[in-house]
Amino acid sequence: HTGFSDDRVTAFALTSGNIWLGTRNGLVRHDFNKNIWRTYHQAHHLTDNRINDLVATLDFLYVATDAGVSRVLLRSVGSDTMRIRSVKQGSLGTVTVYDLARQSNLIWMGTEYGIYVYDADHDSGGFYKGAYGPSNRATYAVSVYDNEVWFGTEEGVAAFDVQTREWLTGPGRLYRTDAAIYRILATEAAVWVATDKGLLKYDRDGERWVAFAVEDGLPDNRVYALFADGDYLWLGTPAGLTRFYWNSPHRID
Repeated sequence: HTGFSDDRVTAFALTSGNIWLGTRNGLVRHDFNKNIWRTYHQAHHLTDNRINDLVATLDFLYVATDAGVSRVLLRSVGSDTMRIRSVKQGSLGTVTVYDLARQSNLIWMGTEYGIYVYDADHDSGGFYKGAYGPSNRATYAVSVYDNEVWFGTEEGVAAFDVQTREWLTGPGRLYRTDAAIYRILATEAAVWVATDKGLLKYDRDGERWVAFAVEDGLPDNRVYALFADGDYLWLGTPAGLTRFYWNSPHRID
């Protein structure tokens, strides 16, 4: 399609009248009403063309890139003065941001230097600094469920309770793994972790971790994407898309 400059899609987001695609060479917008595609680059004030994730709020589209975060003012989309600006609060600058997750007014970011939290209502933010949690470890994946924020880091998995302001203890805390973590997805029943060595599941009821690999039916041990669909989990791998009936009454993990 004209206006679609790269097929290496890394993220999707929906806003009123538009679907947005993050790619490795720009931000792509499809206007449903006009049925047109357009790609935005650094020439349009993106911080970087290499996009890792997208998150939409009522007013903005946040764009995580290899050199910081941009935000698109949604009410300006489609006009001649469409506004894209950098988020630079709290030394975020041109840090590589791998993943975004929204929790009400907060946007949690996984970056090369650890966890960054941005308050969208007050346009303020900063890096997490504390004695507990991943501290300044590279954080590649973030997922929010209720009051919990789960992080996939270079050392494993950690989770923070925003309401109590405490890091979760027990088996779920900093599960050590030498696998590279690509995505994390926290749900009511389980926490799913996509890695280069298969799929990890944290069973909340059983308080234990379970690993799934090619031997269990995965088409490839490299899992890059996760999507929860009720009793099913969709997995994106280099060998194709797989649907996992994780909640089958006959399953014994």
